[in-house]
Formats: sequence, C-alpha cells, structure tokens
Amino acid sequence: MKYSHVLEEIPDYQEFLTVAELDASSLELASRYPEKVQISVIGHSRKNHPIYCLKIGEGKRKALVFGCPHPNEPIGAMTVEYLSRELAENEEFLRETGCTWYLIKCVDPDGTALNEGWFKGPFTLRNYAEHYYRPAMDQQVEWTFPVDYKQLHFHSPIPETQALMRLIDQIRPEFMYSLHNAGFGGAFWYISKDRPEIYRQFGPISQKYGIPLALGEPEMPCCVNYAPAVYEMLSVEKMYDFYEAYVCPNPSELLENGASSDGYANRVGDTLTLVCELPYFYNPQVEDERPAQMSRRDAMLINCETAKRCCRFLKEQREQIRGAVEETNPFLQMIDCLVKSMGGDAEGRENMLRSNPEFERPARVCEVFDNLYGNVFNWMTFLGLLVHMIREEQKTKPQLPRSLEKAYEAGLQALDQMDAYLGEHVDYQVIPIRKLVAIQLESAFAVLEHMG
Repeated sequence: MKYSHVLEEIPDYQEFLTVAELDASSLELASRYPEKVQISVIGHSRKNHPIYCLKIGEGKRKALVFGCPHPNEPIGAMTVEYLSRELAENEEFLRETGCTWYLIKCVDPDGTALNEGWFKGPFTLRNYAEHYYRPAMDQQVEWTFPVDYKQLHFHSPIPETQALMRLIDQIRPEFMYSLHNAGFGGAFWYISKDRPEIYRQFGPISQKYGIPLALGEPEMPCCVNYAPAVYEMLSVEKMYDFYEAYVCPNPSELLENGASSDGYANRVGDTLTLVCELPYFYNPQVEDERPAQMSRRDAMLINCETAKRCCRFLKEQREQIRGAVEETNPFLQMIDCLVKSMGGDAEGRENMLRSNPEFERPARVCEVFDNLYGNVFNWMTFLGLLVHMIREEQKTKPQLPRSLEKAYEAGLQALDQMDAYLGEHVDYQVIPIRKLVAIQLESAFAVLEHMG
C-alpha cells in the first residue's frame, strides 16, 4: 500500500468528536497552517450553524470528502479529522495524492448534535438506540438532491444539500467520498463505476483489520452486486423501479426523497463516487456463508413481519401523542416517514418473495443473521427515536402530558424486549474507531491509485 505510513499513525481514538470539537479543530488547523489550509463557510444549516470546508493542496485532481451525510454516522467525521491533519502536516503525502482536497467534517451539524448523547460512550446497542437520531428522508443531506424521474419530481434541497450542490458545481470533483457507516453488521461498499481493479481490494482491506464483510442481505433488494460486499451505487431511480414493480404504480406516493449526491455529481461532471459502510458493532455470523436451517424466503418473511409489527407500534404511539408534540418536531417527522416508507418496503419485499423462485433456496447463515438480528437492531434504533424525542421534550416542558409519559413507558419496554432478544442471541463486539478510520482511508487510497 502506497500510503501505509499514513495508516500507521492513526490515533487510538476512544470517542467521537462533537460538532463543536470538530469545528474548533478545523479552525485551529487553518490557523496553524495558513499557507497550506484554507477554511471557508460553504453554507449554513437550517439552524444557521456554519458548514466548514477545508481546502488543502493544489493537485490536478479534485477530491471532495464529506462526513456525517447521515448524522448518526460519525466515523467519517473522524476519518476527515485525521486526513485533514495529515495532509496539512505531511507535505510528501499531500504531493503523492496528486489532489486538491475539499474536506467537510460534518455536513449536517444540526442532526449530528442530536446524536452526541452516545458519542462518548458507553458503546452498547442500547445506549446507541436511546440516543439515536436520523432525519426523515426529505430532510437528509444525502437524499435531497433535485431529480425528475417518471412521476417523481423533487426540487426541495435542504440548505445543507444546497451548500454541497454549490461546491460540486464549483469544483466538479473527479473523486467524491460520501462517508457513511452502518450500525451493526459488517463492512460493505458502494461504488459508482464498475472498476474491478479498484473494488477487488476492498474486501482484503477490511479483513486485514479483522472486520468481517457484510455478506448477507443488501440494504435494498434492488442493489446490484459487483463483488462480495461491493455494490453499484444505490440511486433513487432504482428505488423507484423496485417500488413500481412490487408495491404501487406510482412510487412517488411513497418516496419523499430526491436523488443522492452521486446522482447529482454525475449530472454535473464525471465523478467516481465511493461509499464505505462500516459498523460500530459486529458478529462473525455476518460473513458466514454456510447453509442455514431455513429458506431465504422464510428468513426474509420474518424480517418483513418484524418491520410491520414495529410500524404498527410506531403508528399506535404516533396517534396517542398527536397534539402533544409539534408537527415540525424532527423526531416526529422521522417516525412518520418510517411508518410510511418502511411499511411500503415490507410490502414490496413480500410481493417480491412470492413472485421470485430464487428465494426458495436455503439461506446462508449471514442472510439469516441479517433478517433475524441485524433487522431487529435497526428497528431498535427506530423505536429509540420515540424515547429520544420524549426525553428532548422533557428538557423544555416541566410536566409532560400523560400521553407522552405513556408513550415513553411503552418505548422503553419495547427497547427492553429488543435488547434482551439481541443479548440472548447475539454476542457482539465493539470495533475500535482507529480500525474504522483506517478502512475508510485505505479504501480511498485504493481509488486514488487506480484513477490514472
């Protein structure tokens, strides 16, 4: 590996930095190296928080890297934290990359601040779920770029997305790295071009650090698989076509989001986009490809039942607290989004399972794990939104309405049940942040080495 010396110096991070800490670090770096590091405000969040971008280098290629496109995913912020400092301090490394770097540690500062309750630990499934926040689809930086596709017309990019759009228009990056991460499972990647000389390196990179590959179910059934744990970049167009085939004739009734950053960048220029999804927690079963004792269809049907049951629970609690929380509450908006979109997703999966004989084959252990356990963890975080929302309400209301108290008690009970279920069936491990940063960086280096 050309940049192995850079990977060896990654600090042993013990916690994630808050938005304030990330901002302070960026300002300090620009102050310390004014001849190398330019800092600018490319826009402001909906709460008027500045979005800082660091420009480092004068290389021929333009590379855009941004963290926290989903605010519950701070691994990328730590990756940019280290990368920016190394580029500023290591002249040889900067020159070898051949890039002008545009680095954004946190593109969604408002949402990221709502996740800070778990940033300092303890790093457990339960603590993560209780302090989890993710915005509704039409409020996510990654999925609110303009698009017109069939009956889907989205032209309401949020301010954070508009900031990215302006930067992409200005620099037309050859390489763009949207730094996402999963929660529980294994490592997997999305790449916007079918470049096997690049993505065949990804699996060995992850395995070098002892992190298993996510070899079970993809995030969406419409994902195109290039290699083990490597997929073609997911797009709103593919989502639309899936829903059109299996749910309803007009998927714009279900889809509240726009296009992704990759979809926008490749309308503006010719960009190779990479996404490296990494978990905080893992279990070796995520890459166990031995046959299991059930069909893939049966495993996926259990997944669908879990989704429908949790949607019903959230819908019931939503009705109970109607009027007790402002309709503009971001947690409430995400709960509404989940009830609508995930219910439709479960229906689509069931229709696909009934019509496609491929799912009659025996499931692999990794597929059973995703459907029976990984899916439960995802819903544990979604139910955690209810608990988190009511705790936030407690900060401003001296006395909660009884409806919120009851919903809070129900949410805690549901979390208890899910936590106990996962504790009984899954022996999970917490991944050191240093390893996660190393995998994201080395994946980027694999791209740079083969971009020509």
